[in-house]
Amino acid sequence: MKIRILLAFALAAAWTAAGAHDYMGMEPLIVDAKEIEGVTNEDGETIKILLRTEDTAGQYTVFSDTFADQTSVGLHKHDWHDEAFYVIRGSYSVVNGDENVRHTVTEDTIVFTPRGTVHAWTALEPDSKFIVIYTPGGWDHFFEAVGQLTEEQRNDEEFMDQFLLSYDEIYFQ
Repeated sequence: MKIRILLAFALAAAWTAAGAHDYMGMEPLIVDAKEIEGVTNEDGETIKILLRTEDTAGQYTVFSDTFADQTSVGLHKHDWHDEAFYVIRGSYSVVNGDENVRHTVTEDTIVFTPRGTVHAWTALEPDSKFIVIYTPGGWDHFFEAVGQLTEEQRNDEEFMDQFLLSYDEIYFQ
């Protein structure tokens, strides 16, 4: 009996090791964030996509987000996605769940926001930065699509409402 159990563990370990490198088409990857060119918006927020949806077979997207002083992302939610934010430097005022309660989060703090949860944040210091894990993946596609919008589309409120909704970005004004 012990031999069968050990054999089963050995076969499982071998199968896992053999298939780990190409599970769902994924390959091992090392990313040097210093080599990624970020994109900065009009509010001074700089985003770098670290792991794209295609890198993780759709499981998640990872990006860094660096904020200018007092940059805010308004109250919103995602019905299909969970987010985890890990603060690298600086501090933020965060709404996470109860929109009437703000939390101050600082370096080495992680904030988890399950799908359907309202959340918002404001950078409290210049150059505050966090890493976001967005699951399932797809946020990088939203980011790329935003970059393709025309000025006319950006100024069309009805178009923007539908555009944001199509990427699971549901904002409350």
